[in-house]
Amino acid sequence: MKKNLFILGASGSIGNQTLEILPSFLTKYNLVGVSIGHNVSFLENHILPYFDVKYVFILEEEHYLYLKEKYKNIIFFHGENNISNMLEEIKDDVDVILNALVGFSGLMPSLWTVKNNKILLLANKESLVIGGEYIKKIIGDKKLIYPIDSEHAAITKCLHNVKKEDLNYICLTCSGGPFFNYKKEDFKGITYLDALKHPTYSMGSKITIDSSTLMNKAFEIIEAYYIFGVDPSKIRVLIDRNSYVHSFICLKDGTYKLSVGKPDMRIQIKDALNLFKLDEKHEFPDTEINTFDKYKFYPVDKEKFPLIDYGYYVIGHKGLSGLILNDADEICYKYFKEGVISYLDIKKVIDKTFYELSNILNLELNEENLFVLDKQIRDKVEEIILRKEFN
Repeated sequence: MKKNLFILGASGSIGNQTLEILPSFLTKYNLVGVSIGHNVSFLENHILPYFDVKYVFILEEEHYLYLKEKYKNIIFFHGENNISNMLEEIKDDVDVILNALVGFSGLMPSLWTVKNNKILLLANKESLVIGGEYIKKIIGDKKLIYPIDSEHAAITKCLHNVKKEDLNYICLTCSGGPFFNYKKEDFKGITYLDALKHPTYSMGSKITIDSSTLMNKAFEIIEAYYIFGVDPSKIRVLIDRNSYVHSFICLKDGTYKLSVGKPDMRIQIKDALNLFKLDEKHEFPDTEINTFDKYKFYPVDKEKFPLIDYGYYVIGHKGLSGLILNDADEICYKYFKEGVISYLDIKKVIDKTFYELSNILNLELNEENLFVLDKQIRDKVEEIILRKEFN
């Protein structure tokens, strides 16, 4: 029986690639709706001609009024804070949510999805970075979350038919970003445009900047902890410059299982849409044998990329530490892009934020605190930056 799919962030990188491959899943999914932010032209040129959607969420009221008048067979919703209200209205028509929103905005829809026992195909890292502890309490042992991140999709495949007691550790891989070969003294002159030059993937600007600092990997360490339920001491990171080894696991008997393939997110999206139901005879269908001689791994140089350790910090502190980390990172991205702070200032601002907000660090993680304190944290980060209080 077909499942009704709603894509949040349909006009972004993951949403766009999902729409590209969705026609091959028409026996499994019916696309009932999308959220598209501000991107009216994408909706009209790339979605409506090909998919018979019933619901569309858009941010701007003027776009809402225009679309509502033009497409009378579609129900439109709008407003920055109303995605969960919309989902509540249409919940009987939705079975699966693909959450490809960026940043804090993705948290509320993820919470709604798991609270309502819907399947969550998760590309929004921040949902687990900020609310992982709370989300795990909600879902318990239920299997509701299927990751789209290439690393977590890879680990999911590698853990297929592996007993937890047989696992030694999991290893998330990363490209090392554009500054892998830089000397530490070269980091002073890094610009926003320099940091956008990811060596293997084409992604949105925020995640690309996070990949250059390895904050993205810190987020993925937190995700891995909540998705796979392993001790943080069993989560490791190595650099694969080619991005062919998406991630791997090491078993206690000394053997390894790797998920290997070209750096193409459509593979992971297909896995998630299939709910990771693998062909038992071809456990890793994306492996390319002629790439085996290219696998070389490097440790992360934490002198150059110290932000990665915030992943383990948040796991250890829990509470609101993930919210503080995410909000500080989002505000730093904004001001780095605008040229107000330098590349090296990002770490200084985040360190200063945690110092200044130590009084709320271990407050209870609940919805009220998450949404009330979000603005307070962002205001504090902006104050630190604009007053130059981080040097």
